[in-house]
Amino acid sequence: MKPGIFSLRGISSALIVLFFLCTSCGTGRNTALTRAYHELTTRYNVYYNAEQAYLEILEEQSRNVIDSYDSLLPLYPRVIPTEKQLPGGPFDGVVEKASKAIREHSVTAKPRRDPTKRVTAKKRQWLQQDEFNPFLHNVWMLLGKAHLQNGDLEMALATFTHISRINRHDEKVVQEAAILMMRCYTEQNRLYQAEQSARVLLTTNLPDNLQPLFDETYTDYLLKKGDYNASIPWLKRVISNEKVQSQKRRLSYLLGQLLQLTGEREAAYQAFDDVKGLSTPFDLQLQATMSQYTLALQSKQPKLKRALEKMRTAANEAQLTRIEETLESMNPTAIGDSSLL
Repeated sequence: MKPGIFSLRGISSALIVLFFLCTSCGTGRNTALTRAYHELTTRYNVYYNAEQAYLEILEEQSRNVIDSYDSLLPLYPRVIPTEKQLPGGPFDGVVEKASKAIREHSVTAKPRRDPTKRVTAKKRQWLQQDEFNPFLHNVWMLLGKAHLQNGDLEMALATFTHISRINRHDEKVVQEAAILMMRCYTEQNRLYQAEQSARVLLTTNLPDNLQPLFDETYTDYLLKKGDYNASIPWLKRVISNEKVQSQKRRLSYLLGQLLQLTGEREAAYQAFDDVKGLSTPFDLQLQATMSQYTLALQSKQPKLKRALEKMRTAANEAQLTRIEETLESMNPTAIGDSSLL
């Protein structure tokens, strides 16, 4: 029997047994048995489906985004809709699933204490918590992220604030909520609040699994603030940790743009070169080559010019226009001019 099948069957069997034992318990009772039932149900039934839906929507949206190279690329492929008349959006299904999981599987009742047993300091702290389903903070976090992606930023902030309160004894959960609150402030252009959050987090020893999230959130804040010099080393960290190749290429192009704006011509040229490759979409490869052409020393210009002329055969009408404009506008005095962004 395959290990994966065995584990799934084991989980299913455990859930069935726990279901029959806990059907009369609800979320009003707090015993080891009810906690185990609600944790398992939340983890393997509700949360898994909601998280998969969330990731699929994000992936589809990122796949359908068409970048504009007339200005700096945004850090994230999809721009959060911040000017809305009504709440809601494509992540409503995730919001509904997460909200239902919280309603049905939150365990807030205090467990009965055995008066004959001594209460340790660790046990006393455990009894002080507001939520006894040990997995539910993941659902709350997913709910907040769904609100964020919908552009319902005040609802997202309220959710992350609530997470920090009910999980105040769990440092990692509080830190993750703080990073996501900084993201919300940045999206709202509340840069003072974002800066205050960043100052606290920069002095915090974050766990390894949260550091990449902080890196990209802080980079986005610096970009929105317009502090391009400071954003460059942080963006390099984000690029090194990025696993999705399409996003890695976007960020490499953004790095080239920032280096060009800050006068680092050679580094910008190399960053644009890093964008190009066999798997790079034609439009991005074309844009990277044109950007290199604006930065190239005169000795390198003929090679890049030939590359652009060769690309004419595969270019559509709009791309062909961009190629012609690039070739016609270039002259020795224009090389490296950041205004060409």
